[in-house]
Parts: sequence; structure tokens; C-alpha cells
Amino acid sequence: MNEVKRFDGFGIVDEEGCFVRHKDYAALQKQNESNEALLYAMRQDMRESRKKMGAMLGENVALKQAIDTHKHGFVRCECCGEENMCHNDDVCRVLGETPATDTIANELRAEGIHYLSSEAGEMAQKFKQGSSDWRRWKSIVFFAETVETQLRAGNVEGGE
Repeated sequence: MNEVKRFDGFGIVDEEGCFVRHKDYAALQKQNESNEALLYAMRQDMRESRKKMGAMLGENVALKQAIDTHKHGFVRCECCGEENMCHNDDVCRVLGETPATDTIANELRAEGIHYLSSEAGEMAQKFKQGSSDWRRWKSIVFFAETVETQLRAGNVEGGE
């Protein structure tokens, strides 16, 4: 909306059908343009934040996987030389104390599953309803939606 529209020489009609002054409309339009610029900047910041969060999530998931691998190993005591299992040391204890990482990881997995479900739904529409191909694609949709719901609820350990 770069130009001010005129209405019968009196001004512009607003949502309620009342006349407004040209200078009021121009000021509102200028404010809207300013808001659009601010919204664009906020979207850019959000994209950058998501990239950083994705990188951090990747690191957290990798650390959790390394700790999980460590949990199944043995460590030699520095004092006596005895080998002990690692499953109860402080490093392994952190595996159950990362709910934010688990939630974000599950949300990203759920987004991927949602995409799969949408694509499978589109494929199902290409076949006659009730046909064997249609039923195959719909079963993928239903299964994917179930897994997506479980991931969002935190009821699935997502491939760690």
C-alpha cells in the first residue's frame, strides 16, 4: 500500500465505513510500513536464533549419545586400579536430566514425521479411495500421525 487512496474528495473509508482525514490515513500507513520493517527484522532474528538453537541441539544430542555409550563401558579406579561399571557415575546421571533437550529434539522429530504424513496423504489422494494403494498410503498417514502425537507428548525415545 504505497499510495493513499482517495474517496470522493472527502478522505478514505475505514473498517467501520466512516470517513477519515487524509493526514490520519497517511500517518497510519507510515506506521504500518514501520511495523512491517520491524516484523521483517524480527523474523530475521528468529531465523538466526533457530539456526543457533539447532546447532546447540545437535551438540546436546551428540553429547547425550556419547554419555550413553560411556554408560555401557568400564572405568578404572585411580586409587585401587579396580574396574567399575560406568552406569552409575555422575556423567551418566545427566542423561535423565535434560528435559529441554529432549523436548526440542522430539519436536524437531515430530516436524519431520508431520512432513512425511503430509506427503503420504497427498500420495493417497492420487488413488481411488478404498483401493489397496490408497489403503497403504493411508496406513502410513495414520501411523505417522500416531508417532508424531507420541513425540510431541514426550512418550517416545526418539532414536537416541
